Amino acid sequence: MRPRVYTDTSVLGGCEDDEFREPSHRPPTIEDGAIGAPMRADALHIALATVARVDVLVSWNFKHIVNLKRIHAYNAVTLKKGYPLLEIRTPREVPGDE
Repeated sequence: MRPRVYTDTSVLGGCEDDEFREPSHRPPTIEDGAIGAPMRADALHIALATVARVDVLVSWNFKHIVNLKRIHAYNAVTLKKGYPLLEIRTPREVPGDE
């Protein structure tokens, strides 16, 4: 079964960046303190992917999304709310042939 992947907008920007172009173009085969108010757009990505129960959220946003401390906080909230853990990875970590 193909994994369900949520791609945030940083991946679209990565399509135009020399460092991130190749993995970005690879074809696809919170109130508990997890995130602060200035990062509402990032929180929305996490919330949408969680509620949609995707298999993995893909992002280049290392500051607010692909960040181990934040991933633990996001997953603490999702588990508390009764949702499964959300895998959060960069496009380099999600092979295109899966």
